[in-house]
Amino acid sequence: MTSHRQDQVLRVIHPVSGRPLDVIRLDGQRVHCIVGLYPSEEVAPQPLDLAVALHLDTAPAAVDAGLRHSIDYARLEGELRFLLESCRFRTLETAAHALARYLLAPATGDLPHARVEAVDVTLVKPHALRGEGAGVPSLTIRRYADDQRWTVEQKPW
Repeated sequence: MTSHRQDQVLRVIHPVSGRPLDVIRLDGQRVHCIVGLYPSEEVAPQPLDLAVALHLDTAPAAVDAGLRHSIDYARLEGELRFLLESCRFRTLETAAHALARYLLAPATGDLPHARVEAVDVTLVKPHALRGEGAGVPSLTIRRYADDQRWTVEQKPW
């Protein structure tokens, strides 16, 4: 999978300040995931290449130098790997949407991080098509935090 070049990303504008947001990228991650509609795809994990771009304001992290105002790349890499390797998806669309919602979820008290305003998720299924000259299917989606709806459960324990 090739890395994204900066000029290939359409910039996201901060909803309040109106200035372009910064982009933290995690490119080139290979995971093995059960994804597909055909019987052979429903039992054996196959390789997927993953790239994500998180659009956020990193200025507070530059001042504070702490991860509560940024993104912990190592933790993020592990969490995305866990989600894809632990779940089963029928389509790339379902997998990409699940990852986007996870990446846009608000921070919790035990895992603070910067607010991600938008996310681009790219999934590539390199071995989906076989034969000489076969193409390589991929999907890229962009989702925005403001379009997501979250509910908070209150538990008595």
